[in-house]
Amino acid sequence: MIEEVSSVDSPHLAGMNVWLIEVFPEYAPPRFDSLLARLRHLDGQHEVQIFIAQIGDQVTGLVQVFYRVWQNGLVADIDLLGVLKSHRRLGLGTALVKRAIQATQNMSRAYGLPAIGVVSLVDPGNTASIRLHKNLGGQIRIDFPYPSGDIMVWYPLLKRYATIETGALAQQLQQFAGLLM
Repeated sequence: MIEEVSSVDSPHLAGMNVWLIEVFPEYAPPRFDSLLARLRHLDGQHEVQIFIAQIGDQVTGLVQVFYRVWQNGLVADIDLLGVLKSHRRLGLGTALVKRAIQATQNMSRAYGLPAIGVVSLVDPGNTASIRLHKNLGGQIRIDFPYPSGDIMVWYPLLKRYATIETGALAQQLQQFAGLLM
């Protein structure tokens, strides 16, 4: 089951923190609560949405999506995406990416703008992640390695953005990084 966590009062925050430490220990300490407090807005034009996959009471997967206005539309960044090792190969990663793409389209309506696309970074050595994104129609962009060594995945949601230069997407990822501060 995929559900959105939208409040700093969510009972899921503790489980999300445990998930982060297990899946992405390099990003600890967790700061989901501060992101939700700063980047969620009463008008519905949120700058972040966080979705979790749960099995029982355990947070088994998570996707964090940031939004920003760009070129008269809305672009999204999948910043965190992962599933606990013990729950991989169950389709949770695919479900989370699909939910992030759907959320981008929904959020674009809240902004009153077209949804341009969804960008993300992926480790080029993580063949399972590459395969997941390819299977969902993501464009694997290897022409502009990110400073971290990651490569980009681009899901154009408008046809005219299908051929946008990878360097332009990299600039957007740098802008998204500012939301984490």
